[in-house]
Amino acid sequence: MAINNDESSVEFEKRIYGIAQSGFTALGIAAGSALGLFNTMATLGEAKTSTEIADAAGLKERYVREWLGAMAVARIVEANPEKDTFYLPADRRKALCTTEGGGALAVLCEGSPRLSEVYKDVKECFKKDGPRGVPHSKYTLDPLFGDAMSSVQLGGKAPKYLTANEEIKRILETSSVICEIGCGSGSALCLLALEFPQKEFHGVDLMEDCIAKAKSRAASMQLSNITFHLGDAVKSEEREDWRLKFDLVYCRDLVHNLPRPTYF
Repeated sequence: MAINNDESSVEFEKRIYGIAQSGFTALGIAAGSALGLFNTMATLGEAKTSTEIADAAGLKERYVREWLGAMAVARIVEANPEKDTFYLPADRRKALCTTEGGGALAVLCEGSPRLSEVYKDVKECFKKDGPRGVPHSKYTLDPLFGDAMSSVQLGGKAPKYLTANEEIKRILETSSVICEIGCGSGSALCLLALEFPQKEFHGVDLMEDCIAKAKSRAASMQLSNITFHLGDAVKSEEREDWRLKFDLVYCRDLVHNLPRPTYF
C-alpha cells in the first residue's frame, strides 16, 4: 500500500482528531437510537423544546438537553437558539428512526458501545500468553444490529460478493442445495432465496435469537425454499448427513472471528 507523503503531520493529527470526534458522535447517535429519542422527535413532527421532547420520551430533561446540544453541534438535528427548540428534518428520519424506514444507520452506531463492552477482553487476546479469542457469549449485539449492518451493506439486494462473481453465480444457478454457516438473522440468505426461488437454502447459527428472527423474516417474505437451524454446523452429531448434502456452502463475516480459522 502506497504511503500518502503529501499529508503533513499537522494534517494527520487533524484527521485523527476528526476520527476521535466522530467516535464520540457515534456514541450520541447510538444513545438516541436506543432510547427512542429520534423516534420521539419524528413523532412530534415540529420543533420542540428539550422539556417537551424529554416529556414525550419519558426521560430526564437535563440529559435530553445535553444530548440535543451534542446532536445539534454534530448537525444531526437542527436547533433554533432564539426559541431554544430542536427539530429532526424529515429527510433524516429514514436513517435515524426505527419507526420510519428502519433507522439502520443509527442502529449501526449502537455497535460502537456494544463492542466496547469487550474492549478489555480483546486487548488480552493480543498478548502472547493471552486467550485465543473472546467468547461470543460476552457480546451483547442483537439481531437488530445484524439487520442494520446487512441493510447498509446489501441495500435490499442479494449479496454482490456472491451474485457479482461469475463463477459463484454459475454455481448458484446450477446448484440445488445451498447453505450459509453463521447466517445470523438471515437477511442475506433470505434475499438469495428470493432471487433463486427454485433452489433450496439452509442457514445455521449458534444464536437462538438470531434464528428466531431469521425464521420470522422468511415467513414475512413468504419464502418456502429456506430452512433455518439452531446449533453448531461443525460439531453437532445431528448434522453428520450434511457432509454430502450441499452443493454450495458459504459464510460471511464469520471466519475472521474464529480463534482457529484455518482449522475451520
